[in-house]
Amino acid sequence: MRSEDCRRLRVWFAKSGRAAYISHLDLNRCMTRAVRRARLPLWYTEGFNPHPYITFALPLPLGQEGEAEPMDIRVEGDMEPEEIKNRLAAVMPEGLSVTGVDTPRLEPKEIGCAEYEIVLDFANEAEARLFAEKAAELINNEELTAGKPGKQGGKKVMKQVALSAYIREHSLACEQNRVCLKATLAAGNTTNLNPDLLLDSLRHATGLEEANKRIVRKRLLTADFQAFR
Repeated sequence: MRSEDCRRLRVWFAKSGRAAYISHLDLNRCMTRAVRRARLPLWYTEGFNPHPYITFALPLPLGQEGEAEPMDIRVEGDMEPEEIKNRLAAVMPEGLSVTGVDTPRLEPKEIGCAEYEIVLDFANEAEARLFAEKAAELINNEELTAGKPGKQGGKKVMKQVALSAYIREHSLACEQNRVCLKATLAAGNTTNLNPDLLLDSLRHATGLEEANKRIVRKRLLTADFQAFR
């Protein structure tokens, strides 16, 4: 069957707990096994090594969790999205769960930013409050910078980049020894700020480092803050 004769569907899944440490390559393998075990009417690529069509719009970096991650597949026939969801949900491994299946409304190139919740646990309340105060000041005053690899004269160099242009919205809250940073960061193929880079910059600038961290991507958005669907 030609690719234009099949349906493209978007599978929404959550990635949490130990599954956050599954690399993108292993996630691809895991999902390939899952769609086969679910006995979905998949459309396969043509050529010497046919395989099911599976793509991820914006893969999560290692160690980060996600609550609404998109995976596109192509299927043949008229199986309903709800049945596809139920079949996949029944074969998902620990830490991966299917939350919905629908028809894509937007293309991955339309992703412009992403919402994150970053939870940091410090050794004590004093450190947490000091970090929250310093971090808020750095972000609000647009004083935060980070080294990003680039090229100059054909050579690889490390350039200092102001991060304020990549932080769309943010809020900071501190309770006892825990700091919660909610941030909407630039995301996409052309402009992207990894929250780990943001954290590294905050650690360096404040001189404080958390004992534990948890980064959760809540959802993907377009450049004008509409939900990516």
